[in-house]
Amino acid sequence: TVAAVPMTYPANVIYDFIPATGAAVAATDPGQRLIADVASCNECHGKLGGIPGTESQAFHGGSRQDPKYCVMCHTDQRKFGANAQTSTNNTFDATKSATVFDGVNVADLPVPIHRVHKGEMLVKKGYNFGGVLLNETKFPQDIRNCTKCHDDTAPKVAPQGSNYKNVPSRLACGACHDGIDFAKGTGTTNAGATTGHAGLAQPDDTLCATCHKPEGIVAAHVPVSPPNPANSLLLGGTNANTNAAWIASSSKSLPAGAIQVSYDIKSVSRNATTKNPSIVFRMLQNGVAVPFNTYSATGKTEIWDNFMGSPSVYFVYSVPQDGITAPSDFNVSASGYIRSLWNGIYPSSANAASKGTLTGPDASGYYTATIGAIVPDNAVMLTGGIGYTYGVVNTLPLTQTNLADYPVVAATAPAASLTAGMLNKTGGLIVIATDNQKVATNYTARRAVVEDKRCNACHEELGVFTEESFHAGQRNDGTTCSWCHKPNQTSSGWSADSAYFVHAIHGASKRGAAAPFTWHATTTTSSFANVGYPGVLANCETCHLPGTY
Repeated sequence: TVAAVPMTYPANVIYDFIPATGAAVAATDPGQRLIADVASCNECHGKLGGIPGTESQAFHGGSRQDPKYCVMCHTDQRKFGANAQTSTNNTFDATKSATVFDGVNVADLPVPIHRVHKGEMLVKKGYNFGGVLLNETKFPQDIRNCTKCHDDTAPKVAPQGSNYKNVPSRLACGACHDGIDFAKGTGTTNAGATTGHAGLAQPDDTLCATCHKPEGIVAAHVPVSPPNPANSLLLGGTNANTNAAWIASSSKSLPAGAIQVSYDIKSVSRNATTKNPSIVFRMLQNGVAVPFNTYSATGKTEIWDNFMGSPSVYFVYSVPQDGITAPSDFNVSASGYIRSLWNGIYPSSANAASKGTLTGPDASGYYTATIGAIVPDNAVMLTGGIGYTYGVVNTLPLTQTNLADYPVVAATAPAASLTAGMLNKTGGLIVIATDNQKVATNYTARRAVVEDKRCNACHEELGVFTEESFHAGQRNDGTTCSWCHKPNQTSSGWSADSAYFVHAIHGASKRGAAAPFTWHATTTTSSFANVGYPGVLANCETCHLPGTY
């Protein structure tokens, strides 16, 4: 024997073969089960197994880094002779390690993988599997995005990645839905639910695929987050900057009838005489440009049929500050709510910077939005964009209103707290529309540092999780966090500069107990300090473009 050596660059070599002939198993062979590829794992983890000695989630000395290798040890056999626990009121004794919990072998690969990713949302609490506290982890996107891991599309090589919907089983489904007792058909499907197993008791898997068809499984796992019960349109609600609607966060899996909105920007400019910024744009539904309604106080009061609210046009730039003629970060922003430009509210505003106009469409369907902000001659980096809006009282995000599963109802907050001229309704469905931006003509762009698709390799859609969101999913482009989170920005005594807080959140384990990152802490024990980063923290290019950090 030799001492174990932590490995930074291990190679797991796997050869699946047919014992009778020694021939390799073809990827399409019905006996093959490649249902998750390490490339999917590493979009979040960087290197599955981590790098020992760094601030990464290292396990097994960093040497076992391919699911095809994981499954060789993590089998049903691990239950024999193992410690077992039985829960009381769905709670285990977290001080004691075990392998079998309520009769389920947590070492069998589908179980620990699903449960460690569902983490804090598991029904049962107190899991301690070999020192791994399964309830302590958080998932950086909606847990219903099954295809995040089970992806059979190229270049990933998981030809049976669709097994999650085509070949359901009590083991795999029960790994996430840990509250169900399949032997009795009772229990809890998800936290807060008590429906148990609708198919009643099932002693084996023979009927799983008979009852649970692929389309039904996909429909049951559509990632839609509920409205925030604390939103200001509800009685007792105190949060105006959140979501009053349901949020669909993955374009790969949308509810039936959902419309995917996108923004097309033709140009951004500054008028040399008035010095006002303008943006030429159009908005599309499922890829087709759709013109706005004609406003009428007694007729069409929303920009589109079957929608309420709207996005905003946004402009950012930098002016001299602290003796620096051309700062490299934005330090000024101005915006206009498209619905208020469209229905004529802004021209009557007392605030000159809030005034603006909307003209068009032209022959190609483009509108021009101009706002009253003055961009001085010495400004640099002028950039415009569309999206961003999330104020439920004054600037309701664009929300689809014609889906029965996501009903729209009148606000229940006192009339005095609502805003005249706004629809003041809750509900409906927000399908995340990716923010779009363009640098103004004759201006130079802010330096490129991060890339949105790098954020979404782990987050799927920046800002939306299974049961909650930030900025209602409306500020969803990592390259534009710096538009609001500028160097001058502070919040609750902390810097709110994006360069600071983004690093602090992702590097919470590096900071340690001596300087916990408790910005926006909701309780003394719940804050960003308990965020664990799943990747290799020292790999800056997980987020940053090469050569920019």
